[in-house]
Parts: sequence; structure tokens; C-alpha cells
Amino acid sequence: MDPVPVWLEWFDRDGAELANRGRRPDHLDDEDDLYVALALAPYVDRHRPRTRPRSPSPSPPSHEDAGDDTAARNNKRPCIPAYSEAILGLKEVVPTAKHDDDCAICLNPLADIAGPDHKKDDAAATSMLRAMPCSHIFHQHCIFQWLHRNAVCPLCRYQLPTTFDDEDTEVEEDEEEMDNSNSRLNQIRRRLQILYN
Repeated sequence: MDPVPVWLEWFDRDGAELANRGRRPDHLDDEDDLYVALALAPYVDRHRPRTRPRSPSPSPPSHEDAGDDTAARNNKRPCIPAYSEAILGLKEVVPTAKHDDDCAICLNPLADIAGPDHKKDDAAATSMLRAMPCSHIFHQHCIFQWLHRNAVCPLCRYQLPTTFDDEDTEVEEDEEEMDNSNSRLNQIRRRLQILYN
């Protein structure tokens, strides 16, 4: 809907004729134009055609693309899953009356343990809430699904250990073992030099 013809029809006694000619009605002056423009500005701004179409938002990078520079170009951190042992190690919380909040992931009440994706008779999957180390509580199935995609708390961004953290630890342990073996080798060399010199 174009606001100019509406404006002309509203303020003109012969709206159809003037709207077709695109003129301002004679009974309006420049000050009236200003008031009308200010009144219509929010409408015009919201409904004005864009000069170029909006590009669709990029899809989040997958775990395989973690090393890709797409996330860096988009100024976003790649989604890296939490370490499986860290996920399974989350504290189990038995639902009580004090858990009257909603799960921040599925937005269902924490008291509704089954949530939207599980059957009510699936007792094993629906009997627990899980608490992150930051003390935020979620449905077990919700937080497990979340952490298999992203290693941070959905509320406060608390970082759980990731599979990459574990690989870094292994590299550090390997380097430490090499340093130890090198120092032993150096000790043996010194002893041999002492013996043969």
C-alpha cells in the first residue's frame, strides 16, 4: 500500500481526481505537509522497499567445518560439541516443587519432565533434570541434545570441556612424555661421556 495516495484521499475533498494527478490539495500548506510526513514516517520506513534484497542468514557451521574460516568471516564461533564424558557427568537433579521455572531450551516447565519430544511412559528418559556446573537446570534430553551440538550453557555461556580440549590435553601429555624421555636420554649420554672420557 502506497501511503501517498492514501494521504491525498484523506485530505482532499476530490481525492480520486488529485491522487491520479499526484498534486497536493490546495487547502493544505507546507506546515501540514510536515505534520503528515512525521505521522507517516514510521509507516513509510517499515514498508519502504529495500534497495537490495536481504541475503539469507548463513547456516551454522557443522562440527566438520570447525576449522573452516567461514565462522571467522561471519564473526561467529563455530559450534563445537561438548566432550561426551562431560555431558554424562552432569549432576542429576530430581524434580521437586521448587523447580517451577521453564527449561530454557524447550520452553516447557521443568516440572513437565517429558517435554515435547518424549512419550510420558518413557520413564528412563523422563525421570531426570540435569544441572550444568553453572547451576542452570534443564530437561535431561534437552541439555544432552544441546551439548552434543554446542559446548556452552544456553543461558550463561559456561564452557564445558570439548573433544578439542581433550585432544589438546593429549598433545600436552605427549610433549611432556617426550621431554621426560629426552631428559633420560641426556642423562644416559652424560654418564656414557663420563665413563668413556
